Amino acid sequence: MKRGNKAVYEKNHIGKNGEKISIVYARSRETQESMLSIGVDKDGDPRLSSEMQQAFSTENGNPFADHGLDPSTKQTGVFIRRFFGKWSYADIAEVYGDTPHNIIKVYHNAVQRLLAVLIEMDGVSKMTDEEQKRANVAKQKRYYEKNREQIKAKRRKRYAENKASK
Repeated sequence: MKRGNKAVYEKNHIGKNGEKISIVYARSRETQESMLSIGVDKDGDPRLSSEMQQAFSTENGNPFADHGLDPSTKQTGVFIRRFFGKWSYADIAEVYGDTPHNIIKVYHNAVQRLLAVLIEMDGVSKMTDEEQKRANVAKQKRYYEKNREQIKAKRRKRYAENKASK
């Protein structure tokens, strides 16, 4: 992240032994890409706020034209033609020899896949309860595996000391 993009917050308190403890929190002012979409209209197009519409403006033409991208897959071609080219579903259906209704479905699936990638990039996904349980078990097992021999040695030593003192 750029240097000016972070706001830093600091929390200070005194510990048990009288030492000063400072905790520094960094908070980003970046807007997550997945938060930009605010729904889907009747045609299946994602609706964006006016600010975001300007950011994603396609007035300057197709950004993929500079890179020589030839959309060979149907889903990519439908997405590029609809999103960047502002083609109608009927025109796209004519190109692919399909019905407009099926093209709407293909475009909707392309938008959903793209949003899923953006959400993944932002790290927004929340762990399910099952994943959380597995993660906790894995942590415990890692700790147990790393220190097992040391723990066993300490137990044997304590047991021997207790037995000798009786």
